[in-house]
Amino acid sequence: MDFYLLIFRDKRDEICNFVEETGRILAESNFVVCFLINETVTLRDLLFGVSPVTKSPYGFYFIKPVSLFELGTLPKFHAANIILNIYVITMVSYVMQWCGRIHKRYLWLFHPYDFDIFKLLKIHYFSIYDVVDYFPASEFILSAEMRSREQLLVRSCDLVVAISPKVVDHVSSIAPNVTLVPQGFRRDEFIHPLPLPYSLQKQFKELSQKPIIGFVGGINHRIDFALVKGVAQKCLHHNFVFVGPDQTDQDKHVGLKVGTTAKLVEDLSRLPNVFFLQMSVQQKYIPAILNLFAICMVPYDTRQEFNQFCYPMKIFEYFYSGKPVVSTDIPSLKKYSPFVQCSNSVRGWREILSRYSLVQWPITYIKQQRRIASENSWRRKVSRIMRLTHIKKRR
Repeated sequence: MDFYLLIFRDKRDEICNFVEETGRILAESNFVVCFLINETVTLRDLLFGVSPVTKSPYGFYFIKPVSLFELGTLPKFHAANIILNIYVITMVSYVMQWCGRIHKRYLWLFHPYDFDIFKLLKIHYFSIYDVVDYFPASEFILSAEMRSREQLLVRSCDLVVAISPKVVDHVSSIAPNVTLVPQGFRRDEFIHPLPLPYSLQKQFKELSQKPIIGFVGGINHRIDFALVKGVAQKCLHHNFVFVGPDQTDQDKHVGLKVGTTAKLVEDLSRLPNVFFLQMSVQQKYIPAILNLFAICMVPYDTRQEFNQFCYPMKIFEYFYSGKPVVSTDIPSLKKYSPFVQCSNSVRGWREILSRYSLVQWPITYIKQQRRIASENSWRRKVSRIMRLTHIKKRR
């Protein structure tokens, strides 16, 4: 058994939660800690019985940093708290190793900002930088800062992996020996799907009066609202349904005035055939939701550099459900034709939806889609990275 420390920066209710999924697979045979760097437990919380440590249903541990200073919310004090907490965790890992409970220690990083953690811990762990997205995209306010930190991280980590050829090309321009690994997809919950709760069944019963063109994912600035509006206005015989958490507060990260995306959502919702179910959907219900869709969509705005580099995990959820997919011109998805048809125009989307609607989706396509999805499971991804670490450590 080895010790894995994963740095966790996102919200735990995100649909696309690559840190938790990685921890879930690793915890089957290792001791795994997910360090919640953006959450804290105060000394007062401790006095009232609030624990900084919780165990997930999958056997790994969430640890929130304990705020040891009353001014812990200020940047300098927060950084000091993080340093102290991270060293305590590291010392515990040494004790576990000395007692023979673990063999090796690994630090698994997912974000350019994790370079600060890496600097502190590089001599204590074998480091893995798992590049799951293109964080230095030009539309982000802190793009230059993230690019600088990413370069340092890529040049310094023991192992660097990335999820798509386009991201590999980008990272390889910084340093060689970047390895392509599969994307992650939670296959287990699609093999044993659960029925929807009654409240959702009732909502979808009304929505299913027309064939549903559906999307599952965060409701945020990445959606091409103009494209969806144009298509929905021309395709009144379909319902366009978006299911996912409200992430419109991300406007501040891309220089948009707060509320811009929320207004776009509100405007689009006025159409009689567009519906936003803005909720944090538990992963276990996604298969049942996708089964209600006639066609799945990935309507990302490709004028955004982040979307140009993305490799949406949802594509494999769509595939395992055996659904045809319409998407904007995302480079990583074009190779999946005829299962995915791409266009950036209203006319193009109308033609694709018309073709999909005229014929029954072939069984042979469904079988091929499921095979592709299974090849991109979280288990395959994590196993591939673990094999790479063993090869790297033997050199």
